[in-house]
Amino acid sequence: MLPLSPRHTAARASRAARESSYGGGRGGEWVGGSEDFEEETDRGASPAAARGNAANQVASEEVLGADGAPLVDALSSRANDDALCSICSEGHSEPPNQILFCERCDVAVHQVCYGVDVIPDGEWLCWPCVQYEEQMKRQGVSQADIRPPRWMGVGHTGGSRSVQCTLCPMHCGAFKQFNDGSKRWVHVVCALWHPDTRMPLDVNESEVVSGVEKLEGRLAAPTQHVCQVCRRAQGATIKCSFGHCATTFHPLCGRAHGWYLAIRAGSKSGSYQYKAYCAAHSDAQRQKDREAAERAALLAQGLVPVPEAPKASRRGRPPVGAFSMDDYDDSADFQPPPPAAAVPALPPRVEIDAAILQAIALKEQKIWLLQGVRLELETLRMLADQVRRREKVKVQYARAAAEVHEARLEDPSAGLEQLAEEMLENAAVAAAAVPDTAGAAAAAVGDDSAADL
Repeated sequence: MLPLSPRHTAARASRAARESSYGGGRGGEWVGGSEDFEEETDRGASPAAARGNAANQVASEEVLGADGAPLVDALSSRANDDALCSICSEGHSEPPNQILFCERCDVAVHQVCYGVDVIPDGEWLCWPCVQYEEQMKRQGVSQADIRPPRWMGVGHTGGSRSVQCTLCPMHCGAFKQFNDGSKRWVHVVCALWHPDTRMPLDVNESEVVSGVEKLEGRLAAPTQHVCQVCRRAQGATIKCSFGHCATTFHPLCGRAHGWYLAIRAGSKSGSYQYKAYCAAHSDAQRQKDREAAERAALLAQGLVPVPEAPKASRRGRPPVGAFSMDDYDDSADFQPPPPAAAVPALPPRVEIDAAILQAIALKEQKIWLLQGVRLELETLRMLADQVRRREKVKVQYARAAAEVHEARLEDPSAGLEQLAEEMLENAAVAAAAVPDTAGAAAAAVGDDSAADL
């Protein structure tokens, strides 16, 4: 099954930058990036490659810290949006490549993207959070203080929220370490998309990223390569993968800006190519990969295109299997020779179109069902939120009642005086309500008498 390519992240990135403060499968032969062309009709246009689009420019500046604020990866937390892998930006989660969530920082990653072979029975933590909690335990801190339960509403610090990537200024996200013993952290996205670094996908360890020795010179003098998105000379940027394009940017900055990060099948089985494109070339490359995915889907369904007719060679010789005068026999009626290789007959064009329409109808039905499930889940989330608020009010009321009782027990005389005042107030309210009730009853009797007359 061909996996869906990642969604656009510029809109979600801008929303995450406004709502939060600093404290997104490889199962097929082709994998794209930055767009899910099979879901939601409004994803057909590129949010960042639209040159001159002022709205997207403003949204991206909000994400990328135009005022000097820390840069935060928009996919490092679920917030109120769909759960997308912070590495490949895809949202599908199916065995054996499910999405895992860190119990501390809430970062979402695929098993294959982060190198998790087996899902643990209990909780799962990303590598920065694992090392942080182990360090706190060695210092004698209790587990309740290291990571309070989520229902208490206490924000978790430390772990992936406190480490800094060596190759980019972005905070939070999915991290791993270089294997040179320096204990330096790097985003998995930066390690995969940077041409000088390597990271195996089948190793479930922390220190697995290699190639940092090739970047020591650039890390020592980062001012020579300024990111064209965040305008910061920090870490090590990459160049656009299109031809001789000299646009430099950080991979996560480009993704937050809506630029195209593509994952394509490599020449070897199980290998992948990671390409990044700037705003000028993102749309064309995205369309190219979209068409490749559509052709692969047709091939998987057996709907191959009609082959072209054989062409003559440069010397004008007929193609193999064509009739020649040497095959003419005077002693028999003229019969053209059979072709050299029999080509199976293809279904007519009408049948191909009907099959394509049927496939589209099935996809639309699947999308409709998923939308219904999403609506039900959203309703359930709203009900759970209302229950949580109600219970919170109950707790506040119980605490206030306990404080009142404690105050009365400490000073009984004052408590009795306050109780007497409350009783007098209640009696006055009841007395004020009695005349209104009597008047209403008299009016009602008068109306009945008039009706009898």
